[in-house]
Amino acid sequence: MSNYLRNNEEVAPEAVPPRNRRRLWLATGAAGLAGVVSVGAIGVAATAGVPGLTGLTWASAQSILTGEGSSPEGGHKADKGHHGKGDWRGQQGQGQQGQQGQGPQGQNGQGQQGQQGQQGQGQNGQGQQGQQSQNGQQGQQAQQGQQQAQQATAVPCNRDALFAAINQANARQGGTLRLATECTYDLRTATGPNALPPITSRITILGERSVIERAYGLPNAGTTLFRFFQVDNGGHLTLRDVTLRNGLVSGTNRGGAVLVQAGGEAVIENSTLTGNGAVGSAGTGGAVENAGVTTLRNTRLALNHAAVGGGAVRNTGTLVAEESLFEANKSIAPVTGTVTRGGGALESTGTATIRKGRFLGNESGGNGGALYVAGGSVDVGDSQFTANTAASSGGAVANEGGAQLRLREVTLLENTAATVAGTAPGGGGIYNGPESTVTALSGVRLTGNSAYLGAGGGVANLGSLSVNGGELTGNQAGTTGGGIHNGATGVLTLVGTNITLNQARTAGGGIHHMAPSGAATVDLQSRVVGNNSTNCGGRAILNCQG
Repeated sequence: MSNYLRNNEEVAPEAVPPRNRRRLWLATGAAGLAGVVSVGAIGVAATAGVPGLTGLTWASAQSILTGEGSSPEGGHKADKGHHGKGDWRGQQGQGQQGQQGQGPQGQNGQGQQGQQGQQGQGQNGQGQQGQQSQNGQQGQQAQQGQQQAQQATAVPCNRDALFAAINQANARQGGTLRLATECTYDLRTATGPNALPPITSRITILGERSVIERAYGLPNAGTTLFRFFQVDNGGHLTLRDVTLRNGLVSGTNRGGAVLVQAGGEAVIENSTLTGNGAVGSAGTGGAVENAGVTTLRNTRLALNHAAVGGGAVRNTGTLVAEESLFEANKSIAPVTGTVTRGGGALESTGTATIRKGRFLGNESGGNGGALYVAGGSVDVGDSQFTANTAASSGGAVANEGGAQLRLREVTLLENTAATVAGTAPGGGGIYNGPESTVTALSGVRLTGNSAYLGAGGGVANLGSLSVNGGELTGNQAGTTGGGIHNGATGVLTLVGTNITLNQARTAGGGIHHMAPSGAATVDLQSRVVGNNSTNCGGRAILNCQG
């Protein structure tokens, strides 16, 4: 039995070597790049205030987390009496326009102007009504959450009590459990790779700033490796306001904290998953391995690690991540001979949707410093990728295996690829492999990214890349293509895109094009200017000169 509180003060691994991202690195030779990348306006208005991570240690990154507050649930119910069909703004529009119609123009004028007034009511009122309705929904959700908490089964601050409560909930075909406030449930033993009973029914666990952790370095703590939760086929787990800490699996086991099997579902809200790991020859999903359906909402995943892929999360099913932070996760093999595929934060071969995500200071020993898309489809919107690093290709994002990647309102800032000589083509911001597609739409920006020893400071493309309304500025390549390197198999389309002030060591400061003529298209609204060397290098591109 244990009932105690303690802080998570982990020993920081060796610091990441500082990077001078404004320096132009020199290198010779560029490997061929392949893939299909479509980038539509990669840009973000939210880069202001994002801290630099030069010399980031895991301990310092963890300290950053303490300043990130969870968004409280709650709100106000919609007041139909006050805001009704569209509040006073809509009524004002109706009154003004209607009165104007009633005067000189008579009935015809009244009809026309009255109709305008009704339109004004709808337009002005609908936004207000939608906002109030959203607040009302949040308020209802808060009330439902309070009712759920009141009806929940209280779990004393005791690991045996937690184990028994989950068993009982499974036996009753579901239930809601409320953890003790600010309690640390220190788990020390496991059955197989799981410390707690597998979830086979619909179970909700409500934390009160509660922690569930694998105990080590404590009196009577064993060396057992385990994850906390396994969600089986037909099971549904919801976690709220819970920290999962220090889970660890090895060998062929996956998912350091949570494993969601095919047919299982998990929802993790307002929670933190930190210091979890999956090591060994099959080590994927440092914190979460998802083969079912998983939703991450307003959740932090930090300082997790995996040997093969997905330092924080590996997804082969369906994943939704909303307003979540992925920080200082790693996908790096700890043992010589283990091959790291990539995805310092996330590896996906299934279907994934990311909204309002932040990927900060993640690292991959392979491809995709933050995100590695190895198949399936991924849709990213309103998100930021900052200071991520890949030893091979795609400092922020790598897309290959015939995958489809879509970006909208995304910023990629000061990411770095090709840090190990001879390992990859590059792509400081994005790498798009053969037969893969990247589409970037509205508001996509790549700024200050570097292919340290490779090509494509902003993007290295060997597949299909479409950029609509994007900006590539201040990116650097150790070989060719400071802004974009379009490889021999690449198909490139630029619409209304600015490529400026990029640098390449050898050729094509703006764009370096190696594919056959006609494989690259630049429209008249695009600008490729002010780049070093030549703005457009390699084979000729219509509307791209200099």
